[in-house]
Amino acid sequence: MTRQRHVWYMILLVGLCINRDPCIAIECTPSCQPPASTEEWFSDLMVCDIKPRNATLIWTRDADTTNASYIVLYEVTGNQIRSDLISGDEEQFTHVLTDLTPETVYEVQVCQPALSTCGNCEVEFSTPAAEEPSGPPAELMILASGPSTLTVSWSAPLLYPEVVLGYIVRCAPESDNSNIMELSRGNTRFNAQFHNLIPNTTYNCEVHTTSNFGNSTPATDTASTLPRETVPGLMFIVGQNFIQYVQLSESSLHPASFFSFLESTIDVLNETQITSDISGVDYHFHRNELYLTLSNGNVLQYNYSLSEDGVTIIFTVHPTPTVLYSCMQGNTLGAITVDWLFHNLYWLEYEGLFTKVMRMNLDSLQVVCEAVWESQRYRKLGIDPVHGYLYWSIDDVSSDGGLFRGSLNDFRSSQTSTCPQVDAVQEFVFSSANFTDFVLEPDVFIYFIAENTVHYIGFDQQNNGSIMGNNSMLLESFGEIIVTVTNNIGGRCNATAAKCEFYLALYNGNNIEDILVLRKSKQPLPAPPSFPADVRVFSGSESATVSWSRPSFVQSFFGQSAYSDWLYCVNYTTVDVPNMESNCTRDLQIRLSSLDNDTLYKLRVSAIGPGGERATPKEFVFRTKPAGSEGARLLISTDAAVMVSDLDGLNPMHISENEEITRSTKESNGVAYDIRSSLYFWIIEGGQGPLYRYNTSEDTFSNLVPSLDTPISLASDWVGRRLFWVQDGISVADDRQLKTINMDGGNSDIFDEDPRITSIAVDSLNGRIFWITGKVIMARKLSGFSKELCISVESEPLALTLDVEKKYLYWMTFNNEDNTVWLNQLDYTTDGCGTNAVPVELPGSLFVSSSRGVLTYGLGTLYLTTISTSGQSIYVFPADFASFTSIIGDSVKMAFGVIPQADVVRAVCVVSEILQPLPDGLVATGLSNVRAGQLSYAPRLRENESNTSVIVIEWGQSSANIPNSILYEVEYTLTPFRQPAMDPAKTFTTDTFIRLEDQTFFTEVNVTVTPHTLWLESNDSLSVTSVFSSPPSAPGKVMNVKAYVFRPSLENDNDITALIVWDPLDEVDAGGTVSNYSVSISGGSANLELTTMENESYFIVREFSNLNVLSYPLKNNEMYNVQVSAVNNGGTGVSSDSITLSTNDVSPPQELLAVTSGQSFLYGGSGVGATYVAVHPVSVNTISRLMYWYNSTINSILMQSLDGDTISVFLKDTPINVSTMAFEWQGERLYMAGENLTTNLFELWRVPVVYSKNIERVHTILDPVKSLTNLVVDSFRRG
Repeated sequence: MTRQRHVWYMILLVGLCINRDPCIAIECTPSCQPPASTEEWFSDLMVCDIKPRNATLIWTRDADTTNASYIVLYEVTGNQIRSDLISGDEEQFTHVLTDLTPETVYEVQVCQPALSTCGNCEVEFSTPAAEEPSGPPAELMILASGPSTLTVSWSAPLLYPEVVLGYIVRCAPESDNSNIMELSRGNTRFNAQFHNLIPNTTYNCEVHTTSNFGNSTPATDTASTLPRETVPGLMFIVGQNFIQYVQLSESSLHPASFFSFLESTIDVLNETQITSDISGVDYHFHRNELYLTLSNGNVLQYNYSLSEDGVTIIFTVHPTPTVLYSCMQGNTLGAITVDWLFHNLYWLEYEGLFTKVMRMNLDSLQVVCEAVWESQRYRKLGIDPVHGYLYWSIDDVSSDGGLFRGSLNDFRSSQTSTCPQVDAVQEFVFSSANFTDFVLEPDVFIYFIAENTVHYIGFDQQNNGSIMGNNSMLLESFGEIIVTVTNNIGGRCNATAAKCEFYLALYNGNNIEDILVLRKSKQPLPAPPSFPADVRVFSGSESATVSWSRPSFVQSFFGQSAYSDWLYCVNYTTVDVPNMESNCTRDLQIRLSSLDNDTLYKLRVSAIGPGGERATPKEFVFRTKPAGSEGARLLISTDAAVMVSDLDGLNPMHISENEEITRSTKESNGVAYDIRSSLYFWIIEGGQGPLYRYNTSEDTFSNLVPSLDTPISLASDWVGRRLFWVQDGISVADDRQLKTINMDGGNSDIFDEDPRITSIAVDSLNGRIFWITGKVIMARKLSGFSKELCISVESEPLALTLDVEKKYLYWMTFNNEDNTVWLNQLDYTTDGCGTNAVPVELPGSLFVSSSRGVLTYGLGTLYLTTISTSGQSIYVFPADFASFTSIIGDSVKMAFGVIPQADVVRAVCVVSEILQPLPDGLVATGLSNVRAGQLSYAPRLRENESNTSVIVIEWGQSSANIPNSILYEVEYTLTPFRQPAMDPAKTFTTDTFIRLEDQTFFTEVNVTVTPHTLWLESNDSLSVTSVFSSPPSAPGKVMNVKAYVFRPSLENDNDITALIVWDPLDEVDAGGTVSNYSVSISGGSANLELTTMENESYFIVREFSNLNVLSYPLKNNEMYNVQVSAVNNGGTGVSSDSITLSTNDVSPPQELLAVTSGQSFLYGGSGVGATYVAVHPVSVNTISRLMYWYNSTINSILMQSLDGDTISVFLKDTPINVSTMAFEWQGERLYMAGENLTTNLFELWRVPVVYSKNIERVHTILDPVKSLTNLVVDSFRRG
């Protein structure tokens, strides 16, 4: 890690805890102190508990620091930087460095973001070796070999296989887990076989590794033994010239029934039917044929029939034989055996001092010599066509006697009359100087007698043993029960017993030459030992080729000649259809035709043998390619060259035949392309690697950027015609930079900086770029706006890719703890990322590294691998796995033809015009073609959607050629009603509106909209600003409603006029502003809904014109209900309380108050009604009939009722010399104006009539006024 960081870090100090001793605080040396210009911000920094994969840092924050934030930087020396952000108020901080690599040197710094440098303090520490168990064994598989046998196989663990010392295998019945059987294997043995199991029973098995660091977690699986046959078979007793049989079952071999069993022999062939001595006997169970070799040199075939009565087998032989073969005169025949799978007979033929192995095909009757020995010591033949071996024995006292075998392929290769020497193909099974007899019990044991001892060897070459104290000469097997014969005395033994259980008289008569069990399980028809593996699907738009590998037997005792003539069937259909179609073949691939393009299919591959079927445990899912994708190809970056191939990885070739161009692609580390200009691009790994551009149509190349600082991860913006790459930097002091350059080499720039950026992916269609930084995936618009955290993940992604049409982000992670690989899918938009990632687990055995990865989307398919120092395959998966996770199968590995295995695949991209679509309306690419235009109209309030809590701002679309790809920058300031302005805000959107929730009514909006494209930032000349207000809220309740009635005419005493008044709502109660008031009058002869002019707080109910006739709605002597409500754009407010308007006995107007300089007179219809002393200035409350006037002598305002004589003082000692007065009847206040004798200024005052002491000055007239003679108050507008 470097000496300087040019970012916001402060200082580092790390102390090491060697050998896991308790942590020791190490004081900071002078070189590790903070710069003199800064304050110290931590102390007592130490590193503790250093383990192979993690270590713990502890430090104490400075007491004066609150809400501290720290950056911990650590890295493998000279390699990738990792950074963790820690913040909080703890006195002591603890941070665990995770995902470390054992036996690796790390450098660590601790920095503070608030300071400008990390200083020069850095410490190295080393992680110890991984002292921990390996991972679980891989590829566990359990096969049932019979009613009482299970074969368990596995492969080495993927995690830490080097520490494995051996394996422990355990199996137990599912119904009784306490009955555990256990076997041990060394670290090179990968199979085990359990015997003496319960037929038709489910067993739980597990395998775990052993090491010096403990046992691993086990790999587990479940399998069931096969059912036991109800009627097992017969046993032939063969004499010199006769054959008899007895019924055979486990109960008949029990000691209690053994005597009766021996007395129940039935003749098959007697002395009258067989005229020569019998040399050998065998049968073909599946053809119902019995074969004999005779001393006269003939091979005979007898046909027989079998029937069952539910308890016994009835065996009937047809007495007339067919002579299949007669040897040359002088030769004799020996043992015979039947290959029941390929329908061949093998027998021994003795010619002079030689022994030949002869073979006859039972269908063609062709006879060939398979092998020859220079000896006549070979006595017994046996065959295991399932596993692919022929067995023979040498019963000789010499040192080279024993049991041998040879591969059937080696024998069958001889088709000439000259027999090959068998010494070249034989191998020892058991060496003995005194070997007597042997028998094969398929899939269980080989039994034989040697040195007067019964031996057995498991077919997995384990479970070997012997039974002492037996001098038998003949033996036969019935599962794991052994029947032996010595001088016509029989015995019963068990493979796991220490000795034979008993001996009994077997037969009284001629000597027994052989015993032979006829049983179906003796000649098993093989089922595939495993399902087809390495399934690969190469799909086109209307067809797909499916290939697989041949199933193989996992036991090491199976040879290359093991049965493999399987029939393969591919069952397939679309993913949403349950019924599958089936195509079958004996080849290792098949072509599916007449498929629908761009469609998901599922398939399952089965291998079928004579004895059964094994299908892939999971369905494979693949997608046919879209129509028009036939020209698509892969562009592959390897350490050897940049290659192109078809989409199935076949037919790879260099991008050019020009050797200079080919040499320039060596050590390439990233590839990209631009389909419309026929350009390929690649970067070269290493310190000063260049960026190359290759024109495929002209076969020319150029060095676009001569020198890049350790470039990684190249991607193209095909709309803006730019390239992006990650520049690691020559000096580890430099942060990694995300850089960009035009495809023509111009305008190189830094797009972003991040110390941990590793991989990038560009969505040019939607104007987005994504990159990996640690355990975070970041996103940003290609225009440079709106950098955001897309998603945080638990494990650091290895690679990412995009489906730009469906807007899916994919990334790949590797879980070191359980050695699993995960693919993840997340949706995104032009403005943000989704939140619900969909994961799917892939087999960890597919991948060889967890450091860097390759992941590429193309035409509905994901191509992925991990980067390692050795060659690897590329795997393909359907990209829309999220919709069918439950049926996704194992991976489909891609074949790569002639690409050498040593080549390391470092980058892959799918080249297709389909994968580089253009936005609607765009014809030519390049930044000059993706500029924004003017807005069609300025920002404004969208009234039909806005309300008191929601503000919707809309504006006209930009006039660019790509209207659907405009990015609008919206800056706005909100000023809520009667509140200060809020902080300015900014957002980006591709819509032509924004919606602001949780707002208040009547908010002023100051908004500026600037159109950009997704690829290019505009200048300020395209910005448009508007100011408007949001809707008001519904008004509040109207208060203090009053009604006054009049008779407008002296002549008409029925028509009534009314004045309705109320308190006007202030702006808060009005919800911003009142548009008008609604007056409702009901009752009597009227039902009126009246509306005021604008926001007037009164209404006069008067006459109206109807057909040019004036009429009054209100009449005398009636009662009306009156309510008033306020109305604005927010709606109609709450109605006032209802008041009663009575028109009973309303008098017409009949009085006039006249004021003179000496007195006042009240005139009525008949003359002067009353005389008052009041003089000017005078004002009258006509409703209460009170008169007010100013008396300058006593500087007071006096009050008198118009209907009385009493005069009282209303206001004493007025502040001004009153020159005029006016009564405001609605508010019941008296206004007065006059000169202030102290200041000589004219002032306006008002006095509430209910409490005159609350007098207040309303206004001061600053301009000099000589006289003020008149004052008028508008009670409705209060002015």
